Amino acid sequence: MIELNNKIKFENVYFLSSPKKKEFDEIMYLKIREKEGRIYSDDILMYLPEIRKTHPLNNEWQVRKATLKNLIKYFSDKDKLSVLDIGCGNGWLSNEISLNTNNFVTALDMNKTELLQGARVFIDNKKLKFIYGNIFEDIFPPESFDSVIFSSSIQYFNDFQSLIKRIFYFLKAPGEIHIVDSNFYSITGSIKAKKRTINYYKKLGFPEMVNFYNHRTKKELKTFNYKMLNKKSINIMNIKRIFGIKNTAIFPWILIIKN
Repeated sequence: MIELNNKIKFENVYFLSSPKKKEFDEIMYLKIREKEGRIYSDDILMYLPEIRKTHPLNNEWQVRKATLKNLIKYFSDKDKLSVLDIGCGNGWLSNEISLNTNNFVTALDMNKTELLQGARVFIDNKKLKFIYGNIFEDIFPPESFDSVIFSSSIQYFNDFQSLIKRIFYFLKAPGEIHIVDSNFYSITGSIKAKKRTINYYKKLGFPEMVNFYNHRTKKELKTFNYKMLNKKSINIMNIKRIFGIKNTAIFPWILIIKN
């Protein structure tokens, strides 16, 4: 696990960037999360992705549960890797991966409210560290990590090319970037998705949020050495849709390799 000696630590969160820079509008983001029903009590967070069937977001958590199962299976074949979870939020995924595999996880975000909650709820997990930091700053030494995970967070970064190249700086070779629970659209599909997003945030009362939400495209991936690890499952889902068969949504599981 990455060493963080002599770093600023507050309530088990290491602050490697300054919260005073206001590079992230945490207040607006938390208001949106609360209105969406995505702010959870400590009691609920402790057991995620398990959640009551009557919860309004139960379907969403079934998708996340399936993703977690796949990631645990994948990382169970690895030993003592240093994994970075970028955009970790309250850290439920970081906690589960570190507990259920023989690897160490660093949970990174710029949302200090949920970071502090995660650090409090998962305080007994010695294979997990919570970090407040901007990945575009030199918060870690080069080649600090074996793997990086973006779970439902890649859409909050503006420039995909610059982001992946930046992550390569912190990755050992051959390192891996796993992107899960986010869509990658065709160009036409991204235009349609953006219209839906605009309407969604207008209805929610936060139209300005659309400026911080980016619809990733398949074209953006072509620069890198990548593959879709769940291509077969995606194809089956698409066939079912053609025939009008109802099935659970599946996001592409993208693996980008640093050569």
